[in-house]
Amino acid sequence: MKYKLRYILSMIVSVLFSAICNAQGYNSDKVAMSNYLIRMYEQSPFDGVKLIDDYYSQYLISVVVLEQSDCQSANIMDRVSEVEAQSQANSFFNGSAITETDIVRINEKCDGKNDAKVIKKVRKQSFGFVKALELLTKFEKDGQVIYFYSVEVFSDKKHSH
Repeated sequence: MKYKLRYILSMIVSVLFSAICNAQGYNSDKVAMSNYLIRMYEQSPFDGVKLIDDYYSQYLISVVVLEQSDCQSANIMDRVSEVEAQSQANSFFNGSAITETDIVRINEKCDGKNDAKVIKKVRKQSFGFVKALELLTKFEKDGQVIYFYSVEVFSDKKHSH
């Protein structure tokens, strides 16, 4: 009976220890990827969608850049960035229909000269849903907030250990 209790206790400790080690491994991978993306962005700023290859996985990265504004709270900016990232990822996976319209507005001035202004309207429609888009990191630079979202696209689990 005493040995059985020790065996069960050692099994519980082993399971908890392995769970803690895996959690630390996941978090360190996430931090490493975030640092890599920030360095890449600082070298050459970009936004939109990129595919990033890891040793055994492929990730879709959605980058959203928003102008900081005194009238918007951090919660509103976070929500706007999340919706924009989902839209970018959805367009990448499911495609989108884009229409463009040019409007030329001509104002006649009192001196007889015309002032022309071109207004461009772009409309994008996309249908679908992207699950499990996760915020990796966000940081501020030059009056902008840059958000990095990710989702795993491909994983070769059998070769990861």
